[in-house]
Amino acid sequence: MDAIECIRTRMSIRKFRPEPIQKEILMDIINTAKWSPSYKNSQPWEVAIVSGAKKDELSKRLIEVFEKGEKPMPDIPEPASWPPQIEMRIKELFRKRGEKFGLDFSDPEYIKKAKIANFRFYNAPHGIFLFQDASLPLWSLFDIGLFAQSLMLAAHANGLGSASMSL
Repeated sequence: MDAIECIRTRMSIRKFRPEPIQKEILMDIINTAKWSPSYKNSQPWEVAIVSGAKKDELSKRLIEVFEKGEKPMPDIPEPASWPPQIEMRIKELFRKRGEKFGLDFSDPEYIKKAKIANFRFYNAPHGIFLFQDASLPLWSLFDIGLFAQSLMLAAHANGLGSASMSL
């Protein structure tokens, strides 16, 4: 698969097969993504893969926290609003997705189920977390975004699905 085809055909997957990916394939994907550009070749990313019982424990804990109604404390807050043209694009996506799959994105029960599916990693056999040291400047987030894109494209080129998520 060439680069253009890889970019154009990659999609966010929300339903995964349960079979674990061989460690060699996971490491090849990560080692490929390491070729991502970064400011002054800083390569600020740190990677952790969670699988098996540890992934299941993490999912259970995330769901418990969510169901208790504990307020999330993300390192970077979610946007409170979007510029109008982006807000329209998001609403149109949700409208089309709702029509196609018969979903009601305004239904609190659906939103709850969707968040729980996210915390279960959509049943993917592995979760890959990207980190940066807290002392690094915000600029490094750009580099981590480049790494994340390369990671997802490398997975796709290997016939694997991916989705970016926030926890």
